[in-house]
Formats: sequence, structure tokens, C-alpha cells
Amino acid sequence: MKLLDLLYKIYENTTIWIAEDPNNSDGLYFGSAGNMKLRDAEGYEVVEIYPEAYPAVHNFTGITIIVKKAEVLL
Repeated sequence: MKLLDLLYKIYENTTIWIAEDPNNSDGLYFGSAGNMKLRDAEGYEVVEIYPEAYPAVHNFTGITIIVKKAEVLL
């Protein structure tokens, strides 16, 4: 599934964390799904989705989305 397609299905006020490497705390985006720029979501495929608690950030709960760069077909 494309990341852009998934974002259209998530409530705008849902907290999301998007990363290519789940072991690296520097993700691509953290915040409200409705505030992510859609052009930043282009070019990524969803690998894994799971609910998560973010205790370091005011005990937010949200969705972690692991992505990879989409393959370009020539």
C-alpha cells in the first residue's frame, strides 16, 4: 500500500510516527496525520503498521508506520 493512500484513511488528529528504520529515533515524520505534507508522503510504500504508546511525548498513543522507498519501474 502506498503511504499516501493510507494517510487518506487515517483520522486527521491521529498521532503518527513514520520511519524507514524502526530502530532509528530520527523518523521521517512525527505529529498529527492531518499536518503531514502529502508531497512528503509520495514515493513511499508501507511495510508495517502497528499501534504504539509514545511515553516520552506526553504519553501520546498513535500509529507507527514503517515505510520503504517505492521502487521506480522503468
